[in-house]
Amino acid sequence: MSTGEGQGSRKRRKKELRACTSCRKRRVKCNFEIPCSRCIDRNRASLCTREPDAEVEQVNQELDVLQENKILRDKVLELEELILQARNHQDTDESTQDLEIEPIEDDNWSYYVHAIASAKQISLGWLGEETGIADTEDWLLANYEDPTAENEDVWCYYYEKVNGIEKHISQRILQEARKVSFLYNVIDWDKFWREYNQHWETEAERHIAPFYSKDKWKYLFMCQYYLLLCIGLYYSDDCLQQDIGYSSEEWELFPKVFFSCAFQCLMRGRILTYPDVMSVQCFCLLRLCAPMLGGYNLLNSLLEVMCYHARLLGLDKLSASDDQFKIMCWWSLVITDWHDSEFRHSSIQLNSFSTPLPLKYGLAKKINEHSYYHLFNARIALIKKRYYYNPSPSLDHLITAEAELHELEMELVSDLEQFPSSMPSSHHVKFLIKFILLYEKLTICCKIASCIAKPEWLQKYHRRCFAHADQIVRIYLSPETPTAYKKPWFMADMTVSAMVFLLVDAFLNEHAICTQEKAIGVAQQLVAVLTSFSQLVRPALRGAQVIEKIIDYLIRDASGIARDIAETSSSPIHYGGLLEIPWHELSQAFRESPSAGDYKSPA
Repeated sequence: MSTGEGQGSRKRRKKELRACTSCRKRRVKCNFEIPCSRCIDRNRASLCTREPDAEVEQVNQELDVLQENKILRDKVLELEELILQARNHQDTDESTQDLEIEPIEDDNWSYYVHAIASAKQISLGWLGEETGIADTEDWLLANYEDPTAENEDVWCYYYEKVNGIEKHISQRILQEARKVSFLYNVIDWDKFWREYNQHWETEAERHIAPFYSKDKWKYLFMCQYYLLLCIGLYYSDDCLQQDIGYSSEEWELFPKVFFSCAFQCLMRGRILTYPDVMSVQCFCLLRLCAPMLGGYNLLNSLLEVMCYHARLLGLDKLSASDDQFKIMCWWSLVITDWHDSEFRHSSIQLNSFSTPLPLKYGLAKKINEHSYYHLFNARIALIKKRYYYNPSPSLDHLITAEAELHELEMELVSDLEQFPSSMPSSHHVKFLIKFILLYEKLTICCKIASCIAKPEWLQKYHRRCFAHADQIVRIYLSPETPTAYKKPWFMADMTVSAMVFLLVDAFLNEHAICTQEKAIGVAQQLVAVLTSFSQLVRPALRGAQVIEKIIDYLIRDASGIARDIAETSSSPIHYGGLLEIPWHELSQAFRESPSAGDYKSPA
């Protein structure tokens, strides 16, 4: 009897193990191959398993079934979407037949939609021989039989120039860099001044030399030092030139000298070998300097390395109580990856880090004016990454992005009222925030054109797009806008994109608000401003050259646009109407970045 009772109890225990926890508690029969509905509703199906002493084979079998069910559910969803798209396409065909829309208008509209959606960051990239702009580097004009001699002469020339910098001159330039510290905000200036004074008091060799004579930390400090000098010259008013007594040639030359020396110090700091917070700080400063000199691809190349090093340093897992400068460093990488870039794969994925946003409030619950611009850019980057980073976002995502952008704008209005008027950079911060908001709203409205019908877009979004683009260009051209406000590389880039929209709208949209003559006149004014800077600002020069090319194409072929598109309906050869070149090929010639059609989702 005892043996039989023991076998029966073992059978009961074995049967209980084949029931999930929830079913065993409720004393109901359990289909042990499929999780219970409660766990599925809670999205915890993978946790609805046997007790810890369950057999491994049973758990693996259940996981296989779960994976198979997920695949089947995904296939069902794909079929449902396919059926829905087929029905919508059929309804669209029927409505198109009822309205009898000519194919000419459809072709013209498709070019227009593609043009306004892809005209982003066309002023960034490399200035090669095909751009028609002569290279401004002096040493490249000389002919060298030996390439080694050329490099030696270049560096000896830079060493000679930078060694002539005295402390009072560099200190005056650094003061200008500190005035725009809200643009980068990754440097502890109290600590930097201490190291700076110690450097000038103790170092016999105060500038970079042809040979390695310092440790890597000293080179990283010197990299920050030279980058801040470059920022001080680029982002200051031209009055600084008179204060430090630079000639026109020196005023244009020294930003390039400082940038080259900074990059050399960065490499000597062995940033590719040893992760260091100082190297991440250097990259955040490099973000403001590299595009000014055409180093946009250089910046993107270093971004991946810096993101990898930042994760090794734990910058992606900081808390609100950690050093705020480290939090700023991480979010500078995020802003560069998500907001500054178009048509490229991001290095940082959503929900892959836990570092909080920069602090909005400082002491006594007052707005932290030093980090507020950084916080604003971070929130803009989050909205963009979530909803319209992909060149082909859905209509729902775009509408949600527009709503969140509007909420952010309303919040900014009340926050900016609390900015102290005594703060020197308060007006500059307000100006940049307003400008960036206009550009992001223009971007969203242009992308919506590819998601809805032409009549609906013309009725709801066309005037808004025109108003945003027109306001961007007017603000940039206004004589009341200080020259220092126009210098940042992203200002020229956003203005050129807005001007391209106005030109394309005037020539390719029969419902254009602005006439072609007026659009060309405004574009010529913008070209004059973009080429008026006393220093080398390559995004401005490239943007001016792009606008001139677009004007040339549109003026010479404006009369043939309608004729060429009309021939499209009766000819198997597809023409775009712009010198017999499709628009996507024309826009490809204006920028090195791939078009939206070439984008491949990292699925």
